[in-house]
Amino acid sequence: MSGKEKKPLTELQQEIINTLNGLEESKELYFTGGSALSAYYLHHRLSEDLDFFTPAEDMIQLISRKLLQSLEKKGIKRSVVEMMTSRGSE
Repeated sequence: MSGKEKKPLTELQQEIINTLNGLEESKELYFTGGSALSAYYLHHRLSEDLDFFTPAEDMIQLISRKLLQSLEKKGIKRSVVEMMTSRGSE
């Protein structure tokens, strides 16, 4: 392969995942979607978003708040574009 090898996750995405892994509450969180497939299985492309799933609906706000606080402490600027909650086929 010529040039730089493709990395499925950016340094920032990896930092976000590492930060989440450091949160006690993240044990109820699962990394899903195209970025997860690319990062850990297919290694075929770079995705811009990170998708997470949790069956513990009551933990979403707490995990989000703690993640944003942790990123802020690391000097990482953030803005929340979309946070979606769904249940079953809703």
